[in-house]
Amino acid sequence: MNDGSRATTSDVVNPFVGLRPYEEHEAYLFFGRDGQSDALVGRLARQRFLAVVGASGSGKSSLVRAGLFACLRGGFMAPAGSSWRIALLRPGSSPLASLAAALHDALRDPVADSPDVLPAALIEATLRRSSLGLIEVVRQARIARDENVLVVVDQFEELFRFKRAKRDAGAEADAAAFVKLLVEAPQRDGVPIYVMLTMRSDFLGDCAQFRGLPEAMNESQYLIPRMNRDERRQAIEGPIGVGGARISPRLVQRLLNDVGEDPDQLPILQHALMRTWQRWEQHRQDGSPLDLADYEAIGTMEGALSRHANEAYDALDRRHQTVVRKIFKRLTERGTDNREIRHPTQFGELCAVAAAGPTEVTEMIDLFRNPDRSFLTPPFGAPLHNDTFVDISHESLIRKWGELRRWVNEESESRTMYARLADAAHRHQAGEAGLWRNPDLKLARDWFKREQPNAAWALRYGGGFALADDFLRRSKWRTFGIRGTIAAVAFALVGLTGYSIYAGLRAEEQARRQRDMALVALDAVRKLTYELPDRLVKIPGALDSVAEIYDQNQSILDQIAAIAGQNQATARELASNSMRLGDLWFDRNDLARAREAYQRSLPLYQLVIQHDPANPNWQRDLSIYHERIGRLRMAEGDLAGALDAYRTGLAIVEQLAKADQGNVGWRRALSISHGKIGDVLLAQDDAEGALREYQVDLAIAADLAKESPANAERQLDLAISHERVARASAATGRSEESALHERAARTIRASLTKK
Repeated sequence: MNDGSRATTSDVVNPFVGLRPYEEHEAYLFFGRDGQSDALVGRLARQRFLAVVGASGSGKSSLVRAGLFACLRGGFMAPAGSSWRIALLRPGSSPLASLAAALHDALRDPVADSPDVLPAALIEATLRRSSLGLIEVVRQARIARDENVLVVVDQFEELFRFKRAKRDAGAEADAAAFVKLLVEAPQRDGVPIYVMLTMRSDFLGDCAQFRGLPEAMNESQYLIPRMNRDERRQAIEGPIGVGGARISPRLVQRLLNDVGEDPDQLPILQHALMRTWQRWEQHRQDGSPLDLADYEAIGTMEGALSRHANEAYDALDRRHQTVVRKIFKRLTERGTDNREIRHPTQFGELCAVAAAGPTEVTEMIDLFRNPDRSFLTPPFGAPLHNDTFVDISHESLIRKWGELRRWVNEESESRTMYARLADAAHRHQAGEAGLWRNPDLKLARDWFKREQPNAAWALRYGGGFALADDFLRRSKWRTFGIRGTIAAVAFALVGLTGYSIYAGLRAEEQARRQRDMALVALDAVRKLTYELPDRLVKIPGALDSVAEIYDQNQSILDQIAAIAGQNQATARELASNSMRLGDLWFDRNDLARAREAYQRSLPLYQLVIQHDPANPNWQRDLSIYHERIGRLRMAEGDLAGALDAYRTGLAIVEQLAKADQGNVGWRRALSISHGKIGDVLLAQDDAEGALREYQVDLAIAADLAKESPANAERQLDLAISHERVARASAATGRSEESALHERAARTIRASLTKK
């Protein structure tokens, strides 16, 4: 009731539908679009073909369903009358089959099944026969003379995704035939067929893929205007009045202000109002209006949706959270153009991907599609069969629910990982590649354990799961065999080291043999310092063993120095061993041990430089030491100390680069050093200083990348340099410059991914 009288508990009904669009039977709740439905009727009457275009969240589906349909059935298109058969569909993964099913439902007798109505399979065959198939189907249906047929293709942009995903001649032909049917039917007189599309405006350019579609859309297109403040006010206050309640003026103003320029304004507003109403119902006193306290309690428009979804997800046990995560990952995707889009999926496929039974999956879907949430379709209560398509109500859920955004990113990474794995498996089967080793193997095994993919999941990305699974398993067992061999070699090396030390302790007449065996032992320790730890560190749970090896090396090297005397070789190995041990402790966040190990290497580096000051390798080792100390101090929060260490290291690298200007290694080290100094300055809020350092870094990285355009490592360095400049530019208020460098970085990374 709209007279402002006190509402009772029994007559108050939540008039807001949340994320899903308004349906035809909810037209009485649809406010704020005065005149737009009439405009649609007029344009459809003139051309019999109409494309309703708008941004995501502009209300296209609601305007057509709750606005246009009611007008047509009310006789607002006078020449056509008020009798309409409406075939509403989405293209989905089989556009011609979807059209056939929608026509079958629309053309059959609404009271009882008529034997004259064609079955869906026969309708699809007729549609495939020629570009006039849609006209032929309507003729064969023998509808009354005063009846009209309206074909509405909602979410028309799904057709472009279908065409890209299939990537075969059959899909190309089906998509082209589907469009041809839609374009041809309204042009023929004698058969009352009208066609309407709803489509996101950011897909307009894709329409050029189909002959005749751009021309048809140019003739009749309706771009949904943004709602102004008064219209949004009507969309807020109108349904509340119909629902028998009141809303405080200050809440109306707050909602209007919070809508702002958010592209998801309408679905997010509708959801926030639905939640505000629910909270008001639970806590209201008789006669009290919806007010700020209700709105703020649900998290406002900024956080209401994410909080609402998390409430459902967090209440589940771990098993059911896994099922929900797999369902939502299947229902979403990030396209090659980085657009977040829905991926409607059949119920049977969701069960297979989630490795769960129909009852369990239905319970999880019901949890997220009940009227209090409306995050999924079909609507709550609609039966779910194997061929029923389940979908997300609106893309805004992807953009606003933090967990789902993270899942979309994870699924994108899984797609990339599986593509690499499947390709490697096929090449191995063809004899063109070997089994995987670490680090690729470890990354794949970690991904497999975390995501638990199966054959049903892999079908979306080309199938071949059994082959990929076998390849990964064989690679794993091969690595276990290598581990056993490494352990045996390590044991032999330690034995050789011990024997060399024993030989070194013998009488003076074997002094030469002492020196020779010490060199053999030193070579063995080098293997223990570099080769074995590099392999072990990639194996889960082996870090303690690696640390023990470094500690043992330290003892062995001390003994070698005692036998053969301290020299450049033993001093440098001792320093390298200490640095590697420091890196290990740093990676494990044991900063005290890392500092102790790093500092142990400094006098050793100074010793070797003292013996050979002209050797650039010794100087580079010292610069790396200062870089490690800078990194350590950054981790400890000592920014001034970190800056001092990085600049000390930079001074050494500058001398090396100046002395050997053609040395790529020195130039790359110079670029990295400037970048690290910039990082510290940015952390100290000196954005201008950071920008200067990053620009030097970028100039060097750009030169190196230009010299070797095929070198992926240099291209990645360049992308990182652009990203650093973008951050600093943004921090100094140079937004256009920041955006320019962000685009440059994305372009480089995209090219690397393609390779």
